[in-house]
Parts: sequence; C-alpha cells; structure tokens
Amino acid sequence: MVRPRRRAQALAGRRAENGSLRVSRPMDMPLPVRPSELSFPIEDVALADIYDGNRLREIEPAWAEAMAASMEQGARLPPVVLRQPDPREGIKQSYALVSGGHRLAAHRLLGRASIRAEISTYDALQARLAEVQENLVRHDLNALDRALFIAEHKRVWELLNPEAGRGGDRRSKKAIKGQSLHFGPRRFTDEMAEKCGLGERTVKYALALSQALDPEAIRILRGSGIARNASELQRLGSEPAERQVRLAKLLVDGSADTVARARIAAGDAPTGEGDPQEELFRRIVSNWQRLDAKGRKRFLEHAGLVVREQKPRERMTVVSGAGHDPRQVDLEEAIAASRKGAA
Repeated sequence: MVRPRRRAQALAGRRAENGSLRVSRPMDMPLPVRPSELSFPIEDVALADIYDGNRLREIEPAWAEAMAASMEQGARLPPVVLRQPDPREGIKQSYALVSGGHRLAAHRLLGRASIRAEISTYDALQARLAEVQENLVRHDLNALDRALFIAEHKRVWELLNPEAGRGGDRRSKKAIKGQSLHFGPRRFTDEMAEKCGLGERTVKYALALSQALDPEAIRILRGSGIARNASELQRLGSEPAERQVRLAKLLVDGSADTVARARIAAGDAPTGEGDPQEELFRRIVSNWQRLDAKGRKRFLEHAGLVVREQKPRERMTVVSGAGHDPRQVDLEEAIAASRKGAA
C-alpha cells in the first residue's frame, strides 16, 4: 500500500495544542446538522458492500489523500451516509452512498475493510437532494459545479414538490386564502435560501449558466481551472453549442486562458480581437454612440478635429489683420489700475 504524500498531509490540517490532528474542514466534511437529521442508526459497513457510482461530483485525489493522511495520524471523521437501494435500480451492492465520497475514498487508500456509516431511510430522490444540499451548504464548489448542483437541486426538488413546480392552484378560493396567509406553494428560491444560504440572484444566475453550457463542454471543463472563473464560463455559454466544445478543449489543454484567446486560436474571432489597441478603439466607438451632440462636440474640440468656437470676450481681443484695438487696451489698463489702487 502506498502511503499518501506529505503534500496531502499539509492539506489535512495542523496539530492542535493537545497534540491531536485538527482537520481544517476538508471539502467532504459536512457542516453540523440538526439533531433530527442525526437519528439514523450507525454501524460498520464493508466497503465492498457500498455502491458509489452516479455521483454529481468526481473525487479529487488530493483531498482524499489529505483525509487519509489525517486518519493515519488519529483524526476521526464523521460517518458517511448510506441508503438501501430499491431493487429496481439495478444496484448489486447492499448499500448506495448518499454523502461522504472523499471519506470513502480515503478509507480505500488506507486499505480499510469497513467504514462507519449512517443507514438512512432515503429513497433515490431524497438521497440526491441530500447529496446536493451537503455540497452547496459548504460554499466550496467552483463556479461550474455550483451551477450544476443548483440545477440538479431544482430538478429533484420539483419532482418531490410537483405542485410547487407547476405553480400550484392559484385560482380557487382555498388557494387564494392560503396565499393571503403566506401558506401558498413554496418557491424553489425560498428553499435554496433556507437550506443552502443562497440568494435569489445567485440561484437564477447559476440556472441560466447551466442551461447555456453544452453538456459535452461541461464534461470537458469539469475539474479544470476555467471551471472556477464565472465570467469566462458566461462568455463561453454565449457561444453556439458546437463552438463551445472546440473552445473548451483549447481552454483545458492550455492553448488559451480566456474565451477570447481561444476564439483567436480556433480562428473564430473577428480581425483584431485580442489586440489591446483594437479593444480601446471599440470602447471609444461604443462611448461615442452614447454621447449626445454636446458631448461629441467637446470631444472633437479636445482632439483638435474642429476649431473651437471663441467666446465674445475672446473675439474682442483679436482683430483680424489689424492687431489690438487701442480702445480695448486703454480699457483694460484702466481696469487694472483701478484694481491696484483699491488694493
């Protein structure tokens, strides 16, 4: 058995004052939950009896290694959560994993034969909802995973709450009375705010992003650096589906670090895209179109493209081809002398 690397041990956490290892809450560590959610029986389950396929999130080796390193030094991790699958699901193992994928992987790295587990009463949909909520509530998902988890949460939630998903009965007297008492159908955004602490704008943005991205492009981007960049993901989502896949490959293999540069590398960008001077020119044109007549006139005068119109006083000091008007000079000297005398 190969021991986890020392780099993983550093990720696991640092020693507390009493000498025991303190894990700095790895990504798989669940947050505290209500006592009613801890009422499932706990027992030791053989790893061979656990099915852990069909997960929304792939295991990240570094985190699994970090957990394994902390376990070797005496850390006790919370039990994983399992369920007993329905025979119609076609799962051969006695149990299916609900949450705790990285803990399960850490046990396998250490060659353990069994793991402590809560045996829940969840069905397949309830288990999926629990998996999604556990990941969302920790706020450690990258931008792409967050969008996908929120979209999956909405799909499962609407299956479990069909009346709310359709908008419910809003016409009958009973429904109207319920709405006036705030007992109407619960909105998905309300559920997200209560269970996961996510605002309505965040939820809507994530749902729009998950719908805009092509499934194959998503598969390519999962686990990559670009998956953490919400702005670049949004730019990629604005591209046609067939182009998204091509650009995603360029972003992942290192040929480009932005969607704009990927478009240049793929030959899909307009002439001049990516050139800083071209970008400045486009900004000037864009701002010019928003200027009113007065603003455009000021800009042209500033650039020296038109002769600035002189004010009446400025015109008084200049007489074309004749120099200064003596009367104007006498007047200005009289004004200057009077100001000097007053001082």
